[in-house]
Amino acid sequence: MTQYSPGIGFSPLERRREVIIELAVLAEECGYGRIALGEGWSWDVHLLLAEVGARTENIQLLSSVVSVYSRTAATIAMSAATLAVQTGGRYSLGLGVSSKALTEGLHDSDYLAPVSRLRNTVEQVRDFLQGKRCKTARNMRPLRLGFEAVPCVPIYVAALAPYSLQLTGELADGWLPFLVPPEQLSRFVNEMAKGRVQREEGLSSEIHISPTIPTLVSMNADEVRSVMGSLVVNYLVSMGEFYRPFLEKIGYAKEVESICRANEIHNDGVIPSAGERLLYEQTIFGTPEDARNRLNEWYASGADEPLLALPPGAPIELLRETVKSMAPR
Repeated sequence: MTQYSPGIGFSPLERRREVIIELAVLAEECGYGRIALGEGWSWDVHLLLAEVGARTENIQLLSSVVSVYSRTAATIAMSAATLAVQTGGRYSLGLGVSSKALTEGLHDSDYLAPVSRLRNTVEQVRDFLQGKRCKTARNMRPLRLGFEAVPCVPIYVAALAPYSLQLTGELADGWLPFLVPPEQLSRFVNEMAKGRVQREEGLSSEIHISPTIPTLVSMNADEVRSVMGSLVVNYLVSMGEFYRPFLEKIGYAKEVESICRANEIHNDGVIPSAGERLLYEQTIFGTPEDARNRLNEWYASGADEPLLALPPGAPIELLRETVKSMAPR
């Protein structure tokens, strides 16, 4: 595997558009390899990436991630092709299955057969980008998109469950893990390997591994620890549909229980002593030296290009400091 410069990522919960644009420009100036933008229930990720692309020249762009329930495969392919051409080939497409809450509560779609939906979307988008006619389940003549093939768009998949990991090994150009500590990356990679035996001919044998790691750096260790604690608690308490059982399954049951109990009445971002291991193993925070040492653990465990995810809503001064402190040059 080739080691690349780290990237900077933004959560779907970061709704300050001007902050995203400013830090994306700063990230390019500091030599980062990629800007990754998530999408939830706020800004359209493709339009926002188009704005970032217009304000930058060289940094790679990634949608991390687009829900396969939020758009048809044709719409996703049209956006991906447009961005790839607009930015001179700097765009990569990240896809995921999102959640039942967002799919049904926001997009008014049934959250059915997520792995099958993911497979169909990846296959259809790739066919569209290669100029092929889309294979559909309808009794209609399949169509193609009305422009020349744009086959250069890498497709990343956000996967954590076994079947979606195997699908990643079979079909994807890259993998976007989240809340997977470096010590466990190899176990998930081994699960992906089960899908490699059916890997499509013509795809690269290398799958780019880009873990998303919540990151905040400052000489004020207490301040950044508080921000990161609130972030972890939010995922466990407010978005517990998937992340809570997932973390319990991979060995953090005691930590999850203690954190949820400490924030049972009010979400105060409290990380009790019994939950410290989860906080420290899932995030990067502290002084610049401590943070760089921790980042090296991800590289040593097989990450090609870690994405340093800036905590949404954190003070802009801390975010600027983090981008500058972790810069590859």
